[in-house]
Amino acid sequence: MISAEPPALSDIGPLFALDGHEDVGGAFSAIQARHRGFNDRYLGYPVASDEFPRSFALAPDVFYNNIGHAGSPHPGFQHAMEAEAAVLGWLADLVGIPDGDWWGHLTTGGSGGNLAGIRRGRHLLPDAVLLHSAAAHYSVARTADDLRIPAVSVPTLPDEQMDLKAFDAAVARLIAERGGERPAVIVVATLGTTRTEALDDLSGIRAVLDKHGISRRYVHVDAALAGIPLACDGRFTMDGSDSVAVSGYKFIGVPTACGLVLGRRVGPDTTRHIPYIGTVDSTGVRDGRPALMLYESIARHGRTGHRARALHSRVLADHLVTGLQRLGVEAWRQRTGYFTVVMTGLPEAIHKKWFLGPNGDGRHRALLVPGRERRHVDAFLTDLAAIKRLPGPKPAVAAEKPAPVIRGNPFAAFAYGGALPVGAPALVPAQRRGGRSW
Repeated sequence: MISAEPPALSDIGPLFALDGHEDVGGAFSAIQARHRGFNDRYLGYPVASDEFPRSFALAPDVFYNNIGHAGSPHPGFQHAMEAEAAVLGWLADLVGIPDGDWWGHLTTGGSGGNLAGIRRGRHLLPDAVLLHSAAAHYSVARTADDLRIPAVSVPTLPDEQMDLKAFDAAVARLIAERGGERPAVIVVATLGTTRTEALDDLSGIRAVLDKHGISRRYVHVDAALAGIPLACDGRFTMDGSDSVAVSGYKFIGVPTACGLVLGRRVGPDTTRHIPYIGTVDSTGVRDGRPALMLYESIARHGRTGHRARALHSRVLADHLVTGLQRLGVEAWRQRTGYFTVVMTGLPEAIHKKWFLGPNGDGRHRALLVPGRERRHVDAFLTDLAAIKRLPGPKPAVAAEKPAPVIRGNPFAAFAYGGALPVGAPALVPAQRRGGRSW
């Protein structure tokens, strides 16, 4: 049950003052109350939820220190490297990398995965220029700056997909600036932009690079948000890409910041034998608990179960779009997406009760990742209707039915909701082609 009113948001910083009069219990109780009070109203960012009974049942005081390479001997016994290796192997199979032909490891999230993937590209192509879309995650530009890689931001289409004409022009400029010499490039493609969940066209990116004869290339895919559901649906493989970053909490719902980076094993080996730990390593220490939770989630749900979780999110997203439009709010979602609903012109009062992600352009977003249910959407619409003095949504009278899967066109299953909402950007040609590999 969602409370009629959120709790008053107060500054609890003073409770954490280390001044010799600490009340640890009171401080922790305050932060727990804040989390519980606002969790049901937190729609603006992708923080999924799921249950991990077996992982939580493990002794909470045990230290799981994953260090070293997933395919190498593991030092000591205080680790969960077996789970990490199994999860990486599952992901490699899911995206079409043959067994034994991959490298990868746990990360702290999508940003860490982007850093690892781009760093690998820089190691293979030390003179490369990095190209990314203007809608890429902010960690991409930050990583380019940290690694001192010259970077080019490519404009996007209205829906935030990378504009391939602009990408073509950017590559042509790089060649012209070098007197016709073909540069080395690192391209970061995004599968699920942060503001609209747009998908960059991987096959189109490869076609542009082929057209210009760019043979020294490295393609990293930032698939933190949508990579796993896309791969489970057969809509993303690593054909033509070199590495990918996915999140462990945005879709799967591990209750801690974590992710995975996975890549093809090409070029020289960057691992080194470290005498101090007695094995090879190129990543350093990472917490092993997320590996156990990822393993538990995959073992319980499998590919089919995770597809169902993504489909449930899509049903909710359509329900929210329909409800918003009935209330006179301009709203749309990517027809190739799962979670993100973009809204324009919301009354200011709604932001006092619900946390929605700001897009920085007057629009806001809600992400209906697994863990969000019909009751959350209806409570939001009810509050919005009350503010606008309009009738709220009708209560659900039956269990929600999944959308029909239409065989044939692989995108038919993702367009069951009918025509695009008014104001939604049209599908670009790459999306209409319905190719398997993004």
